[in-house]
Amino acid sequence: MVLVMLATASVGPRVAAAELLDNEDLIQMLKAGISLVVIVKKVEQDSTPIFISDSNELIKIKKAAEEGAMGKAEVDRLLELVITTANKSKTNLRGMVTRLVNLCENFVEAEYESLMRELLRQGKTVVPYLLEQIEAESERKRAGVIDALGRVGDKSEPVLLSIELMLYDRNPGVRAKAAEALAKLANEKLSEKLLGDIKTKQGEKVDGIFLFFGHLKDAKALPTITEALKNLTDEDSRVAAAFALGEMRAKDAHAVDALLRGVLDEQSVELRYHCARALGLIGHGAAFTHIKRAFERFPKGKARILTTLSNFKYIEVIEFLVGHTTADDPEVRKAALHVLEILTGERYSASEDWETWVFHNKARPDWSRLETGPAAEPAKKTQE
Repeated sequence: MVLVMLATASVGPRVAAAELLDNEDLIQMLKAGISLVVIVKKVEQDSTPIFISDSNELIKIKKAAEEGAMGKAEVDRLLELVITTANKSKTNLRGMVTRLVNLCENFVEAEYESLMRELLRQGKTVVPYLLEQIEAESERKRAGVIDALGRVGDKSEPVLLSIELMLYDRNPGVRAKAAEALAKLANEKLSEKLLGDIKTKQGEKVDGIFLFFGHLKDAKALPTITEALKNLTDEDSRVAAAFALGEMRAKDAHAVDALLRGVLDEQSVELRYHCARALGLIGHGAAFTHIKRAFERFPKGKARILTTLSNFKYIEVIEFLVGHTTADDPEVRKAALHVLEILTGERYSASEDWETWVFHNKARPDWSRLETGPAAEPAKKTQE
């Protein structure tokens, strides 16, 4: 499903690029008159210098050396050192990216995050080598490269364009990861373009765009996404639209109505779940009636839809959940107990203990009464 890769592992604090010897550091030292002998020792001590040796950079380095009163012979030796070191940097960076994409095939989170941190220490110098791999055959590799690009934070046009194209990748997980990464890097111009693309790319997968606006929490896309949830037939796109409306905390009446209808969709377990989740994030208490109806009406996804009630702090919800702590389905029992623990902060395993809790807490003023609202009709059928 489209949201299979929405969850992102947390990242530790990024190591500042200044901890690595790069062109900018070198130019500063040269302008300050630091001798070639000292610079050579510094390069030898730094295990990962990341020099760039294209023509423009070599010219900058030469001018800085001359400004620092370095002689011609020393400047020539310096430039040779930069070129040699830059070639080693290219090999090292390309090797690191290769290790990352290979690790994506046999994913181990601790190893992945460790290598990702090592990669991020290289800063934007690693970007060209990531872009080389962005269209790898494996969807896991493509997703890993996109994840790295989003974390590096390079907002240049080539990076934005490359990730934008992946919003239409054939794999839904890659589209989801592209949306997440692009939201970290986007500017107003790109947001406006993608908003227009929703209308112009009729018949294509646009779930990536909806996820992008959801991560961005950009309300200007709300009317368009609401209409998509109501009218599109593509399940991935409707699920992504529901996700986006939840992330936007869309209290607009039309958005809420579309979500309420989605909770009662006849075909899609994913759509029912994400619409219910969105309504919980929005804080629409009247949605409980629809979630309860969906739970009772549809045999698939019962346990999962129960988990969306963790945002509904109402005594009626507690009573409903307590009634399912003795359900025949072990997954339903597990979900009911888990949500009860979240809502109350208590942990009981026996239904009798929960009933006692309800008896003693039912009249507490901090437990709100349910809102009432208009019922939505079951949504039109979609293909699973």
